[in-house]
Amino acid sequence: MKKSKKNKAGARANGKRPNGDAGPPAKRPKCVPVFAVERGKKSKQKLPCRIEKPEVDAAGLALAVTVRQQEELDNERRDVLAQFRERQAGIKDRQEALAVTVENSTVVRDVMCSTWLLADQSIMIVREDTEEVVLQRAATKEELQEELPAPPKAPSLEDIKNAGGDLGTLADQGLDDEGLDEDDDDGIVEDDYAPGDEGKEQQVEPA
Repeated sequence: MKKSKKNKAGARANGKRPNGDAGPPAKRPKCVPVFAVERGKKSKQKLPCRIEKPEVDAAGLALAVTVRQQEELDNERRDVLAQFRERQAGIKDRQEALAVTVENSTVVRDVMCSTWLLADQSIMIVREDTEEVVLQRAATKEELQEELPAPPKAPSLEDIKNAGGDLGTLADQGLDDEGLDEDDDDGIVEDDYAPGDEGKEQQVEPA
């Protein structure tokens, strides 16, 4: 005798599988309506579950370890980024230098330069190979207070005598006649005159 629809509904309500299905009767959760039917396969899902205090303490220690690991990772990341930026800047500088070399047919090298203090209190830097002005700028207070090198010393009579009186020989010795007075060639040395000595000259006694 076939079961009626009423009997099938009653079987489901009692937790029994209708139509003689194999297996234990299905246990209906309290949240499931009375006339619901379980369908499909069972599955596992990640869901929160209550744990005891020992497991909570173990989880706390594991959390502390992960915090320390995160700090170490952050420090490592900063070091890697610093190295990356340094390498990137080096490559960029190299690219710019090579671009200038290709465009201007020049290369940057160390060149000896001299520094000059001009009368307008400015500093001029001149490269010694081509004598071109590299830079001209206002002198700083420190540069203006620096002791200037002494001017070339005028040759003495002894230098003239040793040179045989030849100015060309003096030039060969690094001396010039810029410091000599016009009267020095005549053996007369200008000296301070006392009042009333105008027109007088002092003769140099032979050595």
